[in-house]
Amino acid sequence: MDTDLARTFLEVSRTRHFGRAARNLSLTQSAVSARIRQLEDYLGCRLFTRDHHDIRLTSAGRRLLPHAAAMVTSWNRARQDVALADHAGAALSVGVLPSIWDAWLMARLRVTLAHFRETGLSLDIHGGETLLPRLLDGVLDLVFLYEPPHMASLVVRDVGHIALVLVSSEPGRTPAKAIDDAFVHIDWGTSFANAFSRAFPGSGPPLMRTNLGGVARDMLLHAGGSAYLPRSAVENDIASDRLFTIDAAPIIDRTIFAVYADGHDARARMESLLDSLAV
Repeated sequence: MDTDLARTFLEVSRTRHFGRAARNLSLTQSAVSARIRQLEDYLGCRLFTRDHHDIRLTSAGRRLLPHAAAMVTSWNRARQDVALADHAGAALSVGVLPSIWDAWLMARLRVTLAHFRETGLSLDIHGGETLLPRLLDGVLDLVFLYEPPHMASLVVRDVGHIALVLVSSEPGRTPAKAIDDAFVHIDWGTSFANAFSRAFPGSGPPLMRTNLGGVARDMLLHAGGSAYLPRSAVENDIASDRLFTIDAAPIIDRTIFAVYADGHDARARMESLLDSLAV
């Protein structure tokens, strides 16, 4: 069976939605449907039931699930081992949320990566709905998330914190004024969304939504507005009076968690990487 078919089958089984699976795989929805039909024709059975947009695995689909996951995992491991045959170590496949990469990991890796030249890193930046399944399938070795999964098979380590402060392009704004006028909402995870809702109940829709703090910062500097941004990312802007903190607004802290499979054969190298990032 083609690994692309297996990977598509796994994504549809996770999302239970052809459109979301297509977005996660960077395919068109028709391409995803064609792959599933091809796989069903190859196996001679239906893998999904489709009833009023409710997609469920058939009994045959449920039996195929572990075999497809094992196939994808095995192929990815083989591809990495072959590609790195001349290196002393095997590359670590790392997945990270866009906002964690932008606000925390990017700057730290610039310093850390030089210590891992022999090992190498493979970096994927995706949403949480993609990272965790890929970790469970063995496609990724290590992921960085805001919301730690509660699974006995996974190791979760607190590796960093981001202090988010409300800043504005104009001085003297109240928190309510900043939120109601040209507010840029950044996806800092579920806990941030909950804390924001408690702090600003009944707030209207933002001017813009993004999953990258750098995009929001550029928006504020060039077009004006306000946003919750990492304190470390805007210190120079505040010192030069390009952005202004809204002191009456609450500071919202975000914890960054590193997650990997318990018993992973590269655990020592991953812990070494995490130790270097925490410095």
